[in-house]
Amino acid sequence: MKYNLTFRMLGMVLNGIVKKEITDPTVQKRIRTTYKAILLRADDIGSKNKLIGAYGLAAYFIAMNRCTSLTPEENCDIMENGLRSSKLYKMTADLMGIHLDRTMTLAQGDEKCDFRFRKK
Repeated sequence: MKYNLTFRMLGMVLNGIVKKEITDPTVQKRIRTTYKAILLRADDIGSKNKLIGAYGLAAYFIAMNRCTSLTPEENCDIMENGLRSSKLYKMTADLMGIHLDRTMTLAQGDEKCDFRFRKK
């Protein structure tokens, strides 16, 4: 997949969101480079696809899991807390009338993190 402007901007926004919790600059740089590498290896889904943001968010989450010593649940908490405290998210959610729901399911010891947006 091409590492286009959409993914660059999404990476910058997500990096700003997790920067408060992941303060080590070398880990932040490794996350950014891993995020880019994941997207360059990924299959192309088209630049007009509505799921492109979810694709980028998933790639960033995978990069966080690879580059930090934290569990997936802890990384999920970092992203959730960062999103909830983001001014951009709050403005967008108020304009669109949505809010973030998080469902965590534990199945056979595997932790899964799922973010869902739904109408208020």
